[in-house]
Amino acid sequence: MVHVSEIYGELNWMKVDQRANYFKCILMYRCINKLAPEYLVQNIHDRMKSHGYGTRLHDTINIRVGRSRTNWGKRTFQNSGAYLWNQLPAQVKNSPNIHIFKKMLKAHILI
Repeated sequence: MVHVSEIYGELNWMKVDQRANYFKCILMYRCINKLAPEYLVQNIHDRMKSHGYGTRLHDTINIRVGRSRTNWGKRTFQNSGAYLWNQLPAQVKNSPNIHIFKKMLKAHILI
C-alpha cells in the first residue's frame, strides 16, 4: 500500500494547504503588479514606502505585514498573503510575467 504523499510527489500535485498558499501568492503577485481589482490593490503596502530607508533587501519587493491581536486577523488575505509573499525568494518575486511566476512558484512550493 502506497502513502498518499508519495502519489502527490509522483504526479507533481500540491496538498490542499500548499494549493491555498499557491493561489494566495498568485493573488499577491497580481495585486503588486496592479493586475487585481482596485479594492485588493489598495490594501497592499510596500515596506519601502513605509519608511524609505535603504536596507539589505531594498531591491526586492517586501510587503508590510499588519499587526493583529487575534488569529482571525492573522488569517486575513492582507496579513497572510503578505507573510507568504515575504517568504518567497527574490528570484520568484521578480518574475517578469504571471506565467513565469506561476511556474517558479509551483517549483518553489514542491521542493
